[in-house]
Amino acid sequence: MSLAACATYAAFHPATTKAPDDAFAKASRVLIERGDSIETKDEAAGILITKWDESTVMGSQRRVRWKITVTGGELIVDSQCQAKLTDAAPGQRNDWSNCGNQPSDRSAKAKEIADAIGR
Repeated sequence: MSLAACATYAAFHPATTKAPDDAFAKASRVLIERGDSIETKDEAAGILITKWDESTVMGSQRRVRWKITVTGGELIVDSQCQAKLTDAAPGQRNDWSNCGNQPSDRSAKAKEIADAIGR
């Protein structure tokens, strides 16, 4: 878990590239080399998902992870983001919910991942 004092957020845009023949092997290698851990890898379904990376930002917990999909010769690097309050008031629901915006560097990182896998 990391602690961030001030972070910027923006709309996330998935990255798409042509899937190489060995897309899952390359995706696994690229993610592991970047320090991500793989939680789900289902080649038959065409999905690879990393473990959540959690952080605390200004009174809320956020977690992000990568979802890589291979379908129809195309590879898509998507980002999933969820947030909840760090300390909810008594009786207040505090379930994880999808983020409206994600850390501002996520779209660029998705493109870097897609480019590295597509090489």
